[in-house]
Amino acid sequence: MLAELLRTNFLPESWVPPYQIRILRGVVRQRYHLVKTMIMNKNRIRHLLFWHGIDLRVFDVSSPKACCEIERLCFCETTKKSIRQCLDVILSLKRSISEIDRQLLEMMRGIESVELLQTIPGIGSVRSATIYAKIGDINRFRSSKALAIGQL
Repeated sequence: MLAELLRTNFLPESWVPPYQIRILRGVVRQRYHLVKTMIMNKNRIRHLLFWHGIDLRVFDVSSPKACCEIERLCFCETTKKSIRQCLDVILSLKRSISEIDRQLLEMMRGIESVELLQTIPGIGSVRSATIYAKIGDINRFRSSKALAIGQL
């Protein structure tokens, strides 16, 4: 039955990405996971501040300005410790994310599709690497519509 479906083109072929793209996908996924964890810790800090009735008017609660403001606030020792722990985790995650960003730049060097993607406003090195990791070789699609619906 499967052979008959394949012979009549009713069974779509599955594309297995090359090894390099599979590795790239893993790096992109790891970066996403770290960013998500960092956001979770920033939200935890905001929650702790909110719980104490403090509305810190900063965009990034882990910025040096925010850290100085947080240090000046009076909290119980457990809250101070929780915020400090979250800030330590965020700092560590920022270093890891920067390391992954450098790795992505190195992996994407010289790939024409990635360089072309970066000419689109708002698409930088990380987004272009993510798009390339998901799509792979764009030439395997017949048209832009085929790409949009995921059909070869």
